Amino acid sequence: MSDEEKSFILKQANMYLNGMSFREISKEVGISHVTVRNNVTKKIEDISPEIYQKVMEKVAENSNRTIKDEMCRKRILEAYKLLTEENKTVAEIANALNTTEFTIYRDLTKRLKMLSEAAPQIVTKEMLTTAASTLQKHSSDNIIKPKEPIKIELLASMFPNEEKRKNFLVNCVLTFGLRAETLAMILNESVESINKKMLYESTNFYENVKLVFERGMKRQDIALENFEKFYKKLTKAYLSGNKTQIKNVLLEISDQDVKSLLKRKPFDAKKMTSEEILIILKYQIKYMINLEMINNIFGLERHFYSNKVRNLGDEYFDLISDFNYLCDYYQWQFQISGGTGRK
Repeated sequence: MSDEEKSFILKQANMYLNGMSFREISKEVGISHVTVRNNVTKKIEDISPEIYQKVMEKVAENSNRTIKDEMCRKRILEAYKLLTEENKTVAEIANALNTTEFTIYRDLTKRLKMLSEAAPQIVTKEMLTTAASTLQKHSSDNIIKPKEPIKIELLASMFPNEEKRKNFLVNCVLTFGLRAETLAMILNESVESINKKMLYESTNFYENVKLVFERGMKRQDIALENFEKFYKKLTKAYLSGNKTQIKNVLLEISDQDVKSLLKRKPFDAKKMTSEEILIILKYQIKYMINLEMINNIFGLERHFYSNKVRNLGDEYFDLISDFNYLCDYYQWQFQISGGTGRK
């Protein structure tokens, strides 16, 4: 790194320590706010450990101010009211309050608890218990039984090899966002058995499956319905003996379109079509990966890619909502890791 680059990064760090936000610094120095954050919270460590320490203390301080913000407090209490008085789901609350599901989930868990500790007269322990039990009930209610029994006995016939059967199930978990509880119901097994089979006995996509099981963003009634439709098509093709049809159905849970796209790398970012952005977005959501990995895999700068995704339009509202969830999740991970996690 040249002295000029070091000086440029030090300038940004000092601007942040003097009270400017990443976006304000971005406008001032002419680079994206994502690059500013990366410079100020990562690269600065190699240039000046002292300034890095001060920056991370300020990042932590800013994070702890959240519940002191009046708008945030109002949103937390409104979310609680919608959850407990109107029995709305996290997704419905997020839609009503124009934010992401992950933000609402944090409001109703971590932030509600923080607010209770700061103002027990406003948020009582009973309110915390009510919120927790309602969220748990909604989680259970989301797992509904299929309209018709799934012919799961055909699974062993279609995939007689245990490893291939497991790979098929992993792809279904990732593609449709099936949680352990839902998969256990489909296969008529215990959740413990599913965790053992899908996580502890296999290293393939361990982290991705674990993320879906623990932080999956899909409503399980919708996830189950989508899996049902796919599985019925697959069994129909299998029973007809049509190998071409079987192959075409299985393409729905494969990454073939991504592999085809990557063959054309490097991309001319400015000429990328909405269809190509959609392929990348669906891949990101399937594996629940962050923007840094998107940059590493596809060579797309975070700010550019984020803008492209958010400009896709109302017809892709659900996909954009999932994208915002992932951004919030990794931003939160970044904060709690002290700025050393990925975003």
